Amino acid sequence: GKQSEVLIYHCKFFKITQAAAIFMTSGARSRVRSCQFHGCFDVGVQVSDSECTVDENEFSENESHGVLVEMKGRGKIRSNHFVNGRKASVAICSQGDPIVVGNTIENSQATGIFIFEAGKGTVEKNKIAGSLLAGIEVRDNDSDPMLIGNEIYNGSNGGIVIHSFARGTAKQNKICDNKNAGITICT
Repeated sequence: GKQSEVLIYHCKFFKITQAAAIFMTSGARSRVRSCQFHGCFDVGVQVSDSECTVDENEFSENESHGVLVEMKGRGKIRSNHFVNGRKASVAICSQGDPIVVGNTIENSQATGIFIFEAGKGTVEKNKIAGSLLAGIEVRDNDSDPMLIGNEIYNGSNGGIVIHSFARGTAKQNKICDNKNAGITICT
């Protein structure tokens, strides 16, 4: 059947208050490129049961997640810059399965990348600096991401935390100068 295909380029989203700045659902396909998301109260880009490429965007001082991939959402989140977010810059849940690659995440007031409630995905070659909580957190049964070649440093907590019966694979990550353990695994 037919599905929506939308390109969103060079847009500015400031202080959106009641909903995600961009919300994709019901099998939509889209690309969000070179946009700015500043001071939004809800999610910047929400991908629910859809496929989206989110690349070369700037997310700053947002109250919620920069990008949320959920409900079997897929796509690529690459080469974005996230700074001073109040929640995880990238959140993956409910069988979301994106590729998250080459992003820079700085000074998150929560976790840099948060994978929970059966989230999947490949998280590769991201630079995560100065997170208040873990650089990458994996939580809950059936969460099972691949974490490859990420650099996690100068955090106020641990580098990678895997807990609450979650699974995952972590290889070739560089974790340094965080306040707690490089990798913490607990039930």
